[in-house]
Amino acid sequence: MELGEKLEGTMVLDGLLQGRLPPMGDLADKLREWVTFVGKIGPRFNLEIRGQQFSLLPDDRPFEAAGLGAGAEHGMSQALEQLIGLYGPGPERSQFYSTLRSSEFRKGLEVQTVYTIADGKVRLQTRSMEAATTARPDPISIRQKLKMALVGLGMAALLVGVAMLFPGVRAMVWQVFETARPFNATELTVDAGPYAPWLTVAIDAEKSHRKGVVLVFTRTKDFPMTDAALDAAAPSVEKSVKGRMALENLARGKIRIEYFDKDGKLVGEREARIADLSKTETLPGFFPLPDQIIVTRMVLVP
Repeated sequence: MELGEKLEGTMVLDGLLQGRLPPMGDLADKLREWVTFVGKIGPRFNLEIRGQQFSLLPDDRPFEAAGLGAGAEHGMSQALEQLIGLYGPGPERSQFYSTLRSSEFRKGLEVQTVYTIADGKVRLQTRSMEAATTARPDPISIRQKLKMALVGLGMAALLVGVAMLFPGVRAMVWQVFETARPFNATELTVDAGPYAPWLTVAIDAEKSHRKGVVLVFTRTKDFPMTDAALDAAAPSVEKSVKGRMALENLARGKIRIEYFDKDGKLVGEREARIADLSKTETLPGFFPLPDQIIVTRMVLVP
């Protein structure tokens, strides 16, 4: 790709993210984990820490926008929400500063977005403008596809042969085969857990893929949208520890989601901000999936 070329299906980042580290805690390690995590789905950042100050400078090279889901600017916003969520409720949260900008290139169109942060919340300003974009390279010929398929089959046969001799390698090979399969939303279940009285959660199959899923949270008629409603709901969960914890998390505007594989093993967890459910009936959120692991169940936990 030539310098300045606007290749369809890619995104470019510019600007800077800055903030302060709290005097106590492990935020620096969490920031490094966040950089690694978002790098796997597309955006690449360089973390620099000087004393109690840190900055995140985006790599200005284009990356595939598909990893952020449909409407890549919203996926980028969700990633920033998760970044801000690393702070917790401390005063440093309000000192987080952003001049981050993105340009996503679609067919004949450039979508420009500015991401600002005020009071610990991400704000988007987006505009679309006509642009001279470059289409994807032409698909390879049928003959090339056939040749590649034959080579792939030969390598697969070799791997299977080796796997039959070594049980450990066999397990690894089949795990790779499993993760290479197309994403099927019906193979993944989502459980609202102790939050069920107040919200439901479902998978948006069209916007989800092997790198991540889009979950849609919908509030029920009993969702507490005010402090008074939270107080009124407290007696109903007085005898349930998980219920009380879930209600407290709703008051904080955050929930936690655990990932499990087919054997019921915990393979990951994420925190999600859902405070905006008090303003809108449904709220989508993008949740990246781990590499080389098939997640079969996601559970909302206190």
